[in-house]
Amino acid sequence: MQTSWENWSGNLRCTARVVEPESLAELARAVKQGASRGRVRLCGGGYSWSPLVPTRDTLIHMRRLDRCLSLDLGGDPPTVRVEAGITIRALTRFLRAQGFSLISPPMFDLVTVGGAAATGSHGTRLSAGCFSDGIESLSLITARGEVVEIDRTDLSALRAARVSLGALGVVHAVTLRCERAFRVKVEQRYHPLDRVIAELSDLTSTYEFAELMWMPGEADVLVRGLERTTSPETPALWPSGVLHPLRMRTGVLAGEVLLPGIERLRPDLAPRLMRFGRVVMFAEGAWVRDATREWHHIDRYPRCLDFSCSVPIESAGRAFQILRVALEDSRARGRYPVNLGLLARFTGPSDSYLAACEGRTSCFIEVATVRGTPDFDRFRHEVHDRLIEAIPAMRPHWGKLLLAPATWRHRFDRMGDFLVQRARFDPEGVFLNEFLEREVFGL
Repeated sequence: MQTSWENWSGNLRCTARVVEPESLAELARAVKQGASRGRVRLCGGGYSWSPLVPTRDTLIHMRRLDRCLSLDLGGDPPTVRVEAGITIRALTRFLRAQGFSLISPPMFDLVTVGGAAATGSHGTRLSAGCFSDGIESLSLITARGEVVEIDRTDLSALRAARVSLGALGVVHAVTLRCERAFRVKVEQRYHPLDRVIAELSDLTSTYEFAELMWMPGEADVLVRGLERTTSPETPALWPSGVLHPLRMRTGVLAGEVLLPGIERLRPDLAPRLMRFGRVVMFAEGAWVRDATREWHHIDRYPRCLDFSCSVPIESAGRAFQILRVALEDSRARGRYPVNLGLLARFTGPSDSYLAACEGRTSCFIEVATVRGTPDFDRFRHEVHDRLIEAIPAMRPHWGKLLLAPATWRHRFDRMGDFLVQRARFDPEGVFLNEFLEREVFGL
């Protein structure tokens, strides 16, 4: 039966035969049957903005495959085996109860483990690559419905399968490295943007975990630096347990109701609301907390659109300058295309073939705005062209809004190695869609 599917942000939709298996046997059968009818794509939480999911044939939704299968906390390294449909949030809570944590998970924790891995989602950790690099092994279901285990004995296959865009087969389960939980000292301060850009190397050498959050038009930027500590957690004041969810709900309300209305009626007022949001959402201070809670310090999000890219860390300052100038040019013309801000995070090099940080320490820069914001589409096209011209090594974040995909494959040094493995596991192209086949891989 054909069913309509739409992603979280509402920018993607398709009509396909949607299947929701509840066991490995059901999943293998669904894959085999789907392959006999045409192509097969899969869906996690539907939080990606890029057209990786849409198909006219069979769409497998993984949300019922969300179990923890095994736990080996005494191993070297400690590992956890989970089905691909479990969310980062659920897995983080499970591991926290055991006194452990994931390594470099993405900040947005509503995504599934399978979706975060397939798109090479990044964390905020300079001592590790992207989230996918924590995968020690995975089970892949082929078009014949066969289950293949891929691990370090076939390292090239593992490096391809970790960030596969769903193009090798359907991942049922993954084994992830984890580590003992630890606390971090958080320093959250506003600093002049020019100084932060000029001293980025000092920032990234000082903190293992670092983030920048900037509201367009502001002279300063919020710097969040986290470093490990054995100090006890900072005692929480009584209202804090109430204030945090209140701040998060306020942010969602502003992003889904207030800002869209202002953008339609009085876009010139958007900067004032952003300034108010900055005060409400991000106060200065220093404290000690469990690391997993601080990685996911924003736990509610308005539906939005997000353009994101990865640049070599030495090009981060240049990229930030380009974005700032582009936003200033827009404001000078009475346009306000970005109203949720810019976020920068830093990761170590990855060895996964299609990871945006493959082979290099990187800065991931995201530009987010609420749905329906006028001029955002024009702005991201202009910014994309400026960034490509100035930083040819720029790579896309696969899960975010994507432009000019035909040019990307030349920016991934190991794309050829990936395509060899793709042809090995899926010679008939069952796990492709038109976007991947024509735009990304040029097959």
